[in-house]
Amino acid sequence: MSTQTGSARLEWSKVIFADDFWLRLRGLIGRPEDTGLLIRGRSVHGFWLSRSIRVYGIDARGVVISAQLLSRRRVVVAPGATSILEVPLHWPGLPIGSRIPLEMAP
Repeated sequence: MSTQTGSARLEWSKVIFADDFWLRLRGLIGRPEDTGLLIRGRSVHGFWLSRSIRVYGIDARGVVISAQLLSRRRVVVAPGATSILEVPLHWPGLPIGSRIPLEMAP
């Protein structure tokens, strides 16, 4: 499934839902470069990242409320978010205010 958001197209088949501690801890480390990760929560860290990633804060309605760059050894907090979407920098951007299908998450 893909989501069309303006000119951006997000391939949900390449997004992993981090629904347990170990998936959340690992994050995108060691995963193929075309993989994204959806995490329940409002903050993530980049302590062991080998490259910067884009991080989106998503509220309970599935609306993108923030977009930030996460670099190695940094922390990103998205106040008001209930989920975080981590994606590689080369993925298309999601505009603030766009809606994503959170119902796909477990």
